Amino acid sequence: MSRRRQRPSAFEVSFPEEAESYRAMTAAAGTSRSASVMSGTSSVPSKRKNVDEHGSRQASSTRPLPPVAHYEPHRNERDDLKMETEDFALPGEEFEPNERKGDNVPIRVLNNFTIFDRKHQNELVSLDILGMDDAAGRELVVVGYAKVHFEDREDEDEGQEDDLDEDGKEYVFLQLSAVFRYDLDYGKWDDPVYIQTQWAWYVLDTPAPAYTPYWEYFLSPKRVAQMVVSTALTHPAGYTLDTFLAMFTNKVDPFGHTYVEQDLVDATHEIYDAALQHKDFDRLMETMLMKAVLKGYRSSAPKKPRVSPTTERHNQIPANRLIGNPDLSVLKTENQNATHVTPFIASLALGLVNETLRVVGSPLPQPDKTELQRNKAKRLKRVKELLDRARKEKRDVVWKKADRVRWGYLKKIQIEGETYNVGDVILVPNDNHPFWKDPGKHGEQLEYHDALDAHVQWFEHGNGILLRELADERQLYLTPYCKAAVPFKGILGKVTVEWNVKPDAVKSVDFHHFICNFMFDQNTGAFYDVDLNQLAMTKALPPPENCPCCIQVDQLEREKDVSITKDEDGEVNGFAYRGQKYHYEDFVRYYSESGPAHIGYITELDVAGGSGRKEKRSVTCRKVGRIADLGRILPPETMRDERQLFLTDEIVKVGIHDLLGVVFVPTVHSLQDVVKLKDWISLSPDHFYVENRFPSIRPTRWNQRRRLEWHEHEVCAPCWQDKLRELKGLKSFTEDYKKRPLNTLDLFSHSLGEGSGALKVTHAVEIMPSAAKTFKRNSPKTVVYNQCANTMLQYTVKTWRGLNEPVPPPPKQGDIKVITAGFPCQAHSSLNMFKDVNDVKNNLVLNALSWVDVVRPIYAFFENVSGFLSHRLNAMQATIHRVEGGIEMGGLKLMIRALLDMGYQVRFALLQAAHYGAPQRRIRFFCIAALKGHPLPNIPQPSHDYECTSLEIKLPYALDREPIRPIRVTTGTALHRTVTINDAISDLPRFDWKHPTRRTADRYEENKRIPLVECAASGVHCGLPAPVPPYHHEPKTRYQEDARAGPRTTNLQHFTKCLAPRRVERVIAIPMKAGADYRYLENVDQEWQLANPQSYTARSGFKPGAYGRLDKDGVFATIVTNVDPTAKQSRVLNPYCKRIVTVRELARGQGFPDHFVFESHNNHIVTIHRQIGNAVPYPLGRALGRELQASLFKKWVDGRQNAITIDGDDDGD
Repeated sequence: MSRRRQRPSAFEVSFPEEAESYRAMTAAAGTSRSASVMSGTSSVPSKRKNVDEHGSRQASSTRPLPPVAHYEPHRNERDDLKMETEDFALPGEEFEPNERKGDNVPIRVLNNFTIFDRKHQNELVSLDILGMDDAAGRELVVVGYAKVHFEDREDEDEGQEDDLDEDGKEYVFLQLSAVFRYDLDYGKWDDPVYIQTQWAWYVLDTPAPAYTPYWEYFLSPKRVAQMVVSTALTHPAGYTLDTFLAMFTNKVDPFGHTYVEQDLVDATHEIYDAALQHKDFDRLMETMLMKAVLKGYRSSAPKKPRVSPTTERHNQIPANRLIGNPDLSVLKTENQNATHVTPFIASLALGLVNETLRVVGSPLPQPDKTELQRNKAKRLKRVKELLDRARKEKRDVVWKKADRVRWGYLKKIQIEGETYNVGDVILVPNDNHPFWKDPGKHGEQLEYHDALDAHVQWFEHGNGILLRELADERQLYLTPYCKAAVPFKGILGKVTVEWNVKPDAVKSVDFHHFICNFMFDQNTGAFYDVDLNQLAMTKALPPPENCPCCIQVDQLEREKDVSITKDEDGEVNGFAYRGQKYHYEDFVRYYSESGPAHIGYITELDVAGGSGRKEKRSVTCRKVGRIADLGRILPPETMRDERQLFLTDEIVKVGIHDLLGVVFVPTVHSLQDVVKLKDWISLSPDHFYVENRFPSIRPTRWNQRRRLEWHEHEVCAPCWQDKLRELKGLKSFTEDYKKRPLNTLDLFSHSLGEGSGALKVTHAVEIMPSAAKTFKRNSPKTVVYNQCANTMLQYTVKTWRGLNEPVPPPPKQGDIKVITAGFPCQAHSSLNMFKDVNDVKNNLVLNALSWVDVVRPIYAFFENVSGFLSHRLNAMQATIHRVEGGIEMGGLKLMIRALLDMGYQVRFALLQAAHYGAPQRRIRFFCIAALKGHPLPNIPQPSHDYECTSLEIKLPYALDREPIRPIRVTTGTALHRTVTINDAISDLPRFDWKHPTRRTADRYEENKRIPLVECAASGVHCGLPAPVPPYHHEPKTRYQEDARAGPRTTNLQHFTKCLAPRRVERVIAIPMKAGADYRYLENVDQEWQLANPQSYTARSGFKPGAYGRLDKDGVFATIVTNVDPTAKQSRVLNPYCKRIVTVRELARGQGFPDHFVFESHNNHIVTIHRQIGNAVPYPLGRALGRELQASLFKKWVDGRQNAITIDGDDDGD
């Protein structure tokens, strides 16, 4: 029974009506472990008390109390503040206000909350004041940003919504009504803290920055007690204190600190207090762990439970919302392991992250401090010398006639008595930054003119480019740029550069020498291997032929002009322009003002030279059409294949400046003895085929076509012979790599690089149980570790040292050649309204880099949301919404610095999935790394037409730098049109939701009845019953055919999420019109939050989108994990059916084949949504894979040619 109070509480005095309501609700209830009244502590710190019901001072009282502070709302918070009332609702809430009775109340999440006492100058107070007896005259107020609590939804999901056109206003700044109590289940490892008001439950998620010390004071010992009690209940026997400590000290608390043993000691009283509240107190106290933890503990509290096991508490959190889900549990902040890193990565991250990193592996040798001081003194002396030289107005420059190699050029010169030779590396002032403030520009001296100038090829120092604050002070990067007029008098001195130094040899390089391992291209941001042959040419050839930059520029200039090509008989057969050869009977791609590029078939050339002729040069082509563009006249059984073209009799003249390249278009018959059509198409996006001929590009009838026989189809013989040789080589290459593929370790199971026949995913690490099962089911030969990547790194390092660890054996050392890592992204998402500098998931990039450091694969692929580019290191929490300071773009800088130091070439870019044939808009960051000496794959250029969203990367340079532009996006240049929703899902079975309350007439489409399926709110999911329903029609697009290729599935998973009856009615009522949404509903059918003037939607101007129907001729918005008609991504209504989209339709949007089956804990459909939303789209993965294959194939061809040359030399001896 609850203990009677002898006097009214502050809650009863301040809120008499709410108190009476609460007494009515809890008349038959016992006392919660948290008190049922409002009370507080004195505003004077020395008078604060932390006493339990029985007078026992809690151990937390020995911890320092937070300093006194007061709540000061920001101006925008005062303007936006809403009061929690009976009729208040949040966006996405399923409860109508008049439906909130008893246990049927919503659960909400409160972020950046503050708890203060209004009657004591808004003093910040701990939640512990609930239940204390000395709180008369207090008024507790809780404010924060509230959002709806979605079932099976975790913050990690928000990171996938980075592309949505939202501003984070699903959150409402809310003042809660009177708080009755808080609730924390000590029997569950990761149960959050709940507070209850009259109208809702609230999950207390993250505190406001100013309130964090108070929340930490309250929560820290309770979280430790929760871990101990739940572990003891789960493992009553055999779980020793040492075992618990090994696990405990590997965890991170909610505030970003790694636990230490003292935290367990400090929480002893809280642990005992938690045990008192458990119904099985006696059994709990007999467990091995509790005995060990509480050994020697003495308490004045009675040794019996305070809460009777038979007591029933009313208004509990709805049971169906508290069912444990391991897939969510492992993602919660409180369950995160400390970030495990190698000593090298730890040394780079030192002082840049707030977390205490867990270092695995042998520590790095410490530098000699005396030697460092000596080197510092030498450097300062050298800087002073250079400074004196720079200030000197007159400098002696001497050269001899014998040093001249030809008119105007010298091979050496003396400046102030120091000799400079061609090929020396020199130091010159930096025009943008004085060299005494910045290491400045460096140049490689190539030649001298009589005008007393030097021709130099530039180096960049990391301080002047991307790396900035994280640059290695000794690393230089050679650029492909030169300057022809550097005055001799501006040369300050020579420096020594060590070339291509291996990572383990860097420390042995003289401290005063520079190191150059890579070239840097500022246009694309790529770091790649230095061509040693070019360096040798600098010294071997006489100037001016020895400048590789000038040679490259001259070549590009020559390519801008037209050069005629001839066949073996000396007859003109084509021309070369901009590095591409064009011949008679070639198929070419040329510029279009909109949509994808046009395609033509060259029949005549008008490219002869002559003054003023360049702009008039052209080719005459037959227009070539796309079968997919003839949808209105195509027979139903004919596929709208984006790769099938048709010839026409129409003629067009194309200016050479509009030509974009050659495409390859054989007949199907001509491929029969060479390669299968499917394989031909998969090899490259510029591979097409042709079967028909029409009189015009826009025929009016299908019967106007004429079948094109292979012997009628004339193609350029030299080009086709080259292509046949390439196909033959690719076949041998593929066979070789099938025998010895690149074994791949997939971290976070995103399967990047899908589509390269050279890769074989042999091992995968996935923390979510359902995702791990999914991976294993669809890739049964892969070893899948259902484990945290941090813990698995530790196990791998220990196993390779010969120690036995409790996991399946990791890959053998040296076996893994490729690592793919799509590290979690929520912390980096631009839509994460509440940035948290202490979020340990920010640091998972360090773990991914540590895997590269340990495994040393040949290739590494990284993926994340575009917001990763904005991730700051060492930032400070400025406001509840913003972090500031620190290192701008620090995450990217640290990633590139680490990869370069480990000896990897690097490319990175933002890629739009729709540009590569995925039917969705989805921009993601990708980074490709290749070990020195191995070819660095290119970033795939767009193959499909889509809106020209800027994909340039603007870097935070203090210098005047152009953005990095690795992707070329121009309207009218793509090979293929956009893949639409209709292209992706029109063949899937169709069904409507059955109306919950009334009978509706059957609906027919194409003479087929659309089945009705009941969508029961209590159901797991809603879809057509087994067996697998027939497809709506045969594949009509290449995309559909690819999706249905492979083994026929017995589990299509063509079902939807279940919604409440009222929401089902609204979905059914939305018209079958593209773009229709809630605004088409009658007033009586409107959801409260979409119509009430106090709702979020009203305050946002009734913006469109909720209950939105997809446009079949458009694309999906970014496919995310929260598939709901009122979520951020709310356009989820099927374009053909009266329902939301199914699992299979979403999977199609990501490119998953139909035989791919998703596993989920307890058949939770949101778990499947999460797996789909977290994946890299298959078409984009294939594009990356093709580039990897192309680079490997080139290396393979070069290797065979070198082998043949050597063999030929041997035979000649």
